[in-house]
Amino acid sequence: MESERTAGVQSIVRTIAIVRTVAQFHREGARLVDISRSLRIAKPTAHRILHALVRAGWIEQDLEKRRFRLGVEMHALGLVAAPADQLVDVGRRAVSRLAEQVGDTVYFQVRDGYDSICLARCEGSYPVKILTVDVGMRRPLGMGAGNVAILASLPDDELEHVVKANLRELKTYAAKGAVLDEAWLRNAVSLARRRGHSLVQDTFIPGMAAVGMPIIARGVPVGALSVAAITDRLQEERRAKVVAALQKEVRAIETLLSKAALRPALAVPPYGVLPRRGPVSSNADEMQRRSQSATTDRNPRKAAKQPAS
Repeated sequence: MESERTAGVQSIVRTIAIVRTVAQFHREGARLVDISRSLRIAKPTAHRILHALVRAGWIEQDLEKRRFRLGVEMHALGLVAAPADQLVDVGRRAVSRLAEQVGDTVYFQVRDGYDSICLARCEGSYPVKILTVDVGMRRPLGMGAGNVAILASLPDDELEHVVKANLRELKTYAAKGAVLDEAWLRNAVSLARRRGHSLVQDTFIPGMAAVGMPIIARGVPVGALSVAAITDRLQEERRAKVVAALQKEVRAIETLLSKAALRPALAVPPYGVLPRRGPVSSNADEMQRRSQSATTDRNPRKAAKQPAS
């Protein structure tokens, strides 16, 4: 009986992990081999779970390209769930105000265990758009300024656990020639704790930088706001102004969270509940393509000559 219960729980955990993995591939869709390799699940097992999800409408399959995407039923569930969390609306308003003020791309993400999920993004008026993460995308803590800010706010024992769990995957996001190892991560966390905000430059995409600040609710980091731009626009003098604007919005969100009327529907699952995703070798290349395809002015040098508002 106990073995049956254990097997049942394992199937549920694998199903959740597969849905999350498919979501990471967005409209492109995930191949069976991507899912099997990422989660270290045998292909027959992954195939059986995927087809059960297809029958339920949670996953759809492109038979021609042999790829899996989230289905209509998942979209319907999302529509039902979204209005229940006022934190999403608060985050959307914050990124909109910030993007208008600083002119760059602003992200709002919430923590979910070892990862964060982007819940809102807003583009500023500057022609070079840093669009490396789409709304709904999951990224490991430590990947990007917002996630470094969250990491820096964790207690030391929790920080150690997350670093150990995420380091292997984080390395797959490093830009070509960039160093992203444990020493880099610990230094980024140390600097973020000292400054009160995180700063990431040229590590994930050459020529691009970001600053981030954690959102703390009842003493716990529940998310972050971050601003991403080309590196030239986040040099020291202008960066101080961006950080000040960032801090104002973060404090406003924290004030709202401190009120009983606004309780975020967030829960950090116990470590080990879900399997870690295995490293995907194309993470850095995918981010580079995403950012390039989203850039209004494809010439960074030309864009860099424009005044930094």
